Amino acid sequence: MSNLLHIPLLKTDRIDLSSVLRKIIDEEFLQTSVSFENDIKTISSSRNLIVDLSPDTVGLENLDSYYQQLEIIESKFPSDLIDFPWYGTLGYRVTGPFAIRSLEYERINIIYCMASVYSHLGCNYSSDSENGLKIACQRFQEAAGCFEFIITILQSFEKKNKLGNVAIPLELRHETILALKYLMLAQAQETIWKKSVIDNMKDSVISKLSMGISDLYNSCYISANKTVSFTKKWLNHIKVKRYHFSSASYYRRSLVEVSAGNFGLEIGYLKSAASEIKNIINIKESDVSLPNTIADVKNLSQVINNTLRVSERDNDLIHLQLIPSRNELPLVEKVVLVKENLVKALRPVSGAAISEKKLFDSLLPFIIIQSAQSFKERLEEYVEKNIKDELINLNKGLNTFITENKIQSTIDLMQKTNSLPESKLEHMEEINSLGGTKYLFNGMNDLNNFRNQADSLLKGCWEKLNVEAKEDEFLRSKFGPERWISSPSAHVSQEITNKLKKLV
Repeated sequence: MSNLLHIPLLKTDRIDLSSVLRKIIDEEFLQTSVSFENDIKTISSSRNLIVDLSPDTVGLENLDSYYQQLEIIESKFPSDLIDFPWYGTLGYRVTGPFAIRSLEYERINIIYCMASVYSHLGCNYSSDSENGLKIACQRFQEAAGCFEFIITILQSFEKKNKLGNVAIPLELRHETILALKYLMLAQAQETIWKKSVIDNMKDSVISKLSMGISDLYNSCYISANKTVSFTKKWLNHIKVKRYHFSSASYYRRSLVEVSAGNFGLEIGYLKSAASEIKNIINIKESDVSLPNTIADVKNLSQVINNTLRVSERDNDLIHLQLIPSRNELPLVEKVVLVKENLVKALRPVSGAAISEKKLFDSLLPFIIIQSAQSFKERLEEYVEKNIKDELINLNKGLNTFITENKIQSTIDLMQKTNSLPESKLEHMEEINSLGGTKYLFNGMNDLNNFRNQADSLLKGCWEKLNVEAKEDEFLRSKFGPERWISSPSAHVSQEITNKLKKLV
């Protein structure tokens, strides 16, 4: 389509991805890269195919395939594998390379390239056939879906990778992506508008569709002006489209009003249409990316001016209706029939796809390797802190105790039998001659028996002393001290009591 824009493909350089994958598998995964040689060659070949990418269905298939492989790589390997260089192509010249060591950065650029290819495919379909317009509309909406997907992941990517001081292509800035999304939606709606014109649909419908297109181009223009990503010709193109379709909307609404006999409203809308055209009438063909855009504006301007001149003359001579100012005109309703369509390659993987043989299927994910390594380090730290260090402290305490209590000399003496005193050895031989340990145990039993007998005798003595003391107390209380003149029992038995206490 001669008056619609396609987005230039991003550029990249070849990288030695295969060597990096082999090295990290051998060094970090405790597995051999030889087992995954076919997978390594597959992903490297897929990456090389996007270096010289063509904006057609073959290029799109290559992008889809590489993107799916990237998702697998991202789930298995660390994100900072290698620097991925990309060049910006949207501005006045190619910029870059912008190299970031991130698989997610690579994936975002691939999605951008998908959107670019979809925009090319949309522009390549014929605008003269119903099927061509339908397919073009789908492709532009799919391009918008790619840009919307980038928006959802771009902010988290920037935070995760801390890109405050790292240069990234202007194409990947939020406002740029937002502007491109609105551009694709506007062009998708423009194909619907084109079909409605071909099908001679009602002027009221075409008017609403036109205002919807103008609104989308306006959103695109606002976002595009917040960045320096776009060339002056692109900005002019978007601006021309914005006012072209708002003017077309008012013109179609004027046709609705004249059909209803509202000649004053007709002229009011025609004046609004002419006013919109004035915003861009001075833009030349050399000032825009696509000269046909200016040709369309000039044709519309000529139709509006001719119609307005005739309508004003007829109203002055015949209808004599009041002409409302622009502020008094009823607002033209806008209708947007397009939306961002998420392409199949960006949707979550289905169960059927999961069951298929995948790249690096038997390779343990790097996060598991990291977890195992982390567990090993924590285990070693625990053993070092709670076992080895504790044993060292206990040994230090034991050595201190032995030193302070001079136990080492005694231990050395016990370990050397020949150094025992002669008297000790003779005493040991004497005990052995009497029966050894049996003799000692028998002697201990005899001692226990003697102790029990002595306890019984002592208890008997204490009982007799207690009886004698009670009798003395009873008689002394009965006869009185004058008649019971014997010495108190406690005094008389004092010597015996003292001896008994010593035996206890």
